[in-house]
Amino acid sequence: MKLTCKEIWLKNVEFYGNKLAIVDEERRFTYSELNDRANRLYWALKERGVQRGDRVAIWGYNCVEYLDLRLCCEKFGFVGVPINWRSSVDTIHYILKDSEAKALLINADFVDQLRSILEDLEDLIVFVFGIQDSPTVGESYEKVLLSSENKEPDEEGPSDDDLVYIIYTGGTTGRPKGVMFHEKMQLEEGKGHIYTLNLDANDVALNIMPWFHSGGHALSSAVAYAGGTNVILPKFEVKKTLELIEKEKVTVVQMVPTMIAMLLEDPEIDRYNLQSLRTIMYVGAPMPESLLKKAMERFGKNRFLQSYGLTEFGPLATRLSPQDHVLAIAPEASEKERSRLKSVGLPVYYVWLRILDGEGNPLPKGQAGEIALRGETMTKGYWKKPELTQQKIKNGWLLTGDIGYVDEDGYLYLLDRKDDMIITGGENVYPSRVEEILCSHPAVKEAAVVGLPDEKWGEKVVAAVSLWPNASVTEEELIEYCKGRLAGYERPKAVFIFPELPKSSAGKILRREVRENLKKMQS
Repeated sequence: MKLTCKEIWLKNVEFYGNKLAIVDEERRFTYSELNDRANRLYWALKERGVQRGDRVAIWGYNCVEYLDLRLCCEKFGFVGVPINWRSSVDTIHYILKDSEAKALLINADFVDQLRSILEDLEDLIVFVFGIQDSPTVGESYEKVLLSSENKEPDEEGPSDDDLVYIIYTGGTTGRPKGVMFHEKMQLEEGKGHIYTLNLDANDVALNIMPWFHSGGHALSSAVAYAGGTNVILPKFEVKKTLELIEKEKVTVVQMVPTMIAMLLEDPEIDRYNLQSLRTIMYVGAPMPESLLKKAMERFGKNRFLQSYGLTEFGPLATRLSPQDHVLAIAPEASEKERSRLKSVGLPVYYVWLRILDGEGNPLPKGQAGEIALRGETMTKGYWKKPELTQQKIKNGWLLTGDIGYVDEDGYLYLLDRKDDMIITGGENVYPSRVEEILCSHPAVKEAAVVGLPDEKWGEKVVAAVSLWPNASVTEEELIEYCKGRLAGYERPKAVFIFPELPKSSAGKILRREVRENLKKMQS
């Protein structure tokens, strides 16, 4: 029998039917209960004319309704469209129109925003969850489920080339683009996570990263495929995170470095029993070495794993293993082993990786160029954007837009996005290199480096930083600190200190927003 996402779900219902599948605040559901909910959702959508291949969007925080929809997509062939609830209403309107969504599952918190665009969304079926009373728009999700049939539909699951999700991702300019996830991509991504994270039915994952991003989507899918338990935290809160790790005996958590820094800042962190944690996977942004060492001292040396990826390929193209982390901080570590903390690790078993020059030719180890990836978890392209697909996928390779190099042992080092590179006086400056030096100062918590227009040099290097609590340093002292550590053309011409730096819903620093803020300050 061919392994499919549907077969995995049905196997889990058979083997782990009474086992806890999801903890959504006060709500707890077993695999059998989750399957029943998905079946009822299937019949409710079918009764209202939604067919296999039709797009069904979801607009809300991480919640059990997300998994209801995922089972429907992976068992019966609907196409899920998760929506970033932090997006502007205009952007969400665009996504619903562009995806041609037939139905929308929406948290009651966002109904007022939906109402402002609903007139332009003809015949959109709306189910509202997170509300006790009858909604003012659409139908009550829970009432719809209760009134629907609870029998297993006689419906084939998706085949390898069938579309199961469209995940929209932002760009540096223009509208978000829909990355197509086909059955094969979804399945291989889940298998890759199970293998790489050594997941099984005993694992409990704390889901902090939003499920409308590929990182949170992939981890929660893999834990479910393995028969484990997904614990949901709808919005990141330091104390709630620590409480849930202790209460639910969490074994795996995925965070961005900013979240880890915030946990370490909590003066009451030592009150909590966090011994159940086996793996702390950090994603989305580089972790300053000083922060990583603090985290390893507090949580344990062999618990950290870093991954690199992107929506178009999945979040696990390379990994820096726990063993790499332990070796890097050992007193007897070689310079090579210590430097590994600055890498994103080795390609995982199903990934081919190349570094390309500007003409698309492979470069030797040690030379920087654009990172290209190939493998079973690669998207087939962008929804309704064939020209963009042809630009980004060439000869079977995905052009990531990231600049990096591979060392002699195969470890990948990220330098920057192609679009973020600063050219000053004809010299290339990689912001991540400057940020790394700034973050090595004991007072600096995080940094963002951008290029601003300069009449003489074309662009000048400018930095924005935030500081650790109770730390003190001046802009002039940070500029002085960079001397001797950076080349003259790499050093910031100005440094600005902020209480916090702007971040995306995935916890990444919004470099574009930083650039605009600094432009205004210098104008």
